[in-house]
Amino acid sequence: MPRWAVGFFQRRGVFNHRNTPTHPPTVSEMAVDMYAVALEQQNHLWSMLGIRYLPSVAYQVRPVVIQEAQVESEQVPVMEIDLRTQGGG
Repeated sequence: MPRWAVGFFQRRGVFNHRNTPTHPPTVSEMAVDMYAVALEQQNHLWSMLGIRYLPSVAYQVRPVVIQEAQVESEQVPVMEIDLRTQGGG
């Protein structure tokens, strides 16, 4: 992966409708994180592909789904905490 691509994902780790006009309308945001692959797994991947090892970077892309419309219940906020012991002990 070219150096400029690694720099791009370091600067922009989240894609949404504001910063990416072609972002899918069904996903509110997508996060791109660098994924640490163990050396043994990298070796297995490259050998499975039949290619000698090349320096590489792996990324994990995950949707960030905001479920604000799916509130199950609202609770009354705690306004006071009584730290006195109960009972005679």
